[in-house]
Amino acid sequence: AGDPVQAALWGLLRTARTEYPERTIRLLDLDEDASADAVERALFSTGEPELAVIGGRVTAPRLVRVSAADASERVVLDPERTVLVTGGTGELG
Repeated sequence: AGDPVQAALWGLLRTARTEYPERTIRLLDLDEDASADAVERALFSTGEPELAVIGGRVTAPRLVRVSAADASERVVLDPERTVLVTGGTGELG
């Protein structure tokens, strides 16, 4: 879901899937080069509720544990710049 309209639609469909578990609702994100074969494989052979077909490769969203070393490579905070902290003054903050 790359843009706000698409993200809202995905949220609506995820809600519908939760409210109507007896129905089959699948979300499929395709790039411009997605072949009919890749779409068919994604929809009928995986059984996954959400998939992406990008570059002919079928992937499913997963949460994975990231080591501290991997995380430090991805997130670089510059102490000389401004940082916005939201929710920091609420009950949890």
